[in-house]
Amino acid sequence: FPELKYHESELLTKLTKRLDSISKKLREISHFSLEMEAMNSFWPYFEKAKTNPKKAKQFFKEYIFKGPREIRDYYAVRYYSLENMYGQMINASPKYYSYLQKQFNQDSTLALKNTTTKWMKKFNTMYPEAVFPKVYIVPGMLNSGGTVTEMGLFIGGDMYGRSEKMPLEELSEWQKDAIMDVSALPGLIMHELMHFQQNYEDAEHENMVIYKLIEEGVCDFVVELTSGIPLQNEQLSFLNDPLNFEKIANELREELFTEDLSKWMYNGGSIEDRPADLGYAIGYMISKSYYQNANDPQEALFQLLNTKSMITILKESDYAYLLDQKLDS
Repeated sequence: FPELKYHESELLTKLTKRLDSISKKLREISHFSLEMEAMNSFWPYFEKAKTNPKKAKQFFKEYIFKGPREIRDYYAVRYYSLENMYGQMINASPKYYSYLQKQFNQDSTLALKNTTTKWMKKFNTMYPEAVFPKVYIVPGMLNSGGTVTEMGLFIGGDMYGRSEKMPLEELSEWQKDAIMDVSALPGLIMHELMHFQQNYEDAEHENMVIYKLIEEGVCDFVVELTSGIPLQNEQLSFLNDPLNFEKIANELREELFTEDLSKWMYNGGSIEDRPADLGYAIGYMISKSYYQNANDPQEALFQLLNTKSMITILKESDYAYLLDQKLDS
């Protein structure tokens, strides 16, 4: 549109400076923090709501308005209504939330903060372009581990209460499987923070299996890279069996450039002949292999987070043959 011209204005200049300032701030490790206030301030309101269920929604409303500002953002993206909060926290799972209160003590949260900050500092040395959003631990609805918004990263602390004493009678089968130990939180936080770093320019494949596998697999690989803790899970154990891997590889090469994720991602509880979410593990294997094959580790990490071509990442890994014709049986 040649008739459209750029017009300098005082407001635009101020806005540009403000955006530059925010961008600079996000790139400073000092900006990163793990905020627990929303979780810590929730419990007095929960106790009142549990003791007096008829006024529960009133107490939750007070929490939303009087609590830290991030909880109002979370209300808009996850709670949606006071009725939902009442339904899950008071009507469905009050025993679990009462139990959860004891899990998030001062010692466990301090260790959580220290571990996550240590890993983020290590990541910053490896990836100077890193950004560091705020991370908020919040009382969720037993349906989501992590949620990304413009304000930062929200982690549902309710999904990290697993222990031998965890009450099970109020939980669904999915919740029983999905709830993790609080010690898993640093890894989950790092995984989600990697999504903040990703800036891909491969629009052609954005909704395809190849893109989604690598997008998630990169996050798991970088967690391993920064923590120094080798990734171990059911999915990788399954794929370590050559017969299993050959079967899965044959299926994957048929669907690599489709938008059908049903065999690969987000399929917990709906797939029976293999572990759920195998795509994460395959993407991790591709990402790790690409990184190990590269001559320049820093450039390899940059490409894993900013590539313009997911095909190139796969081609330069040990799994490039997935792009070829179907394996012989």
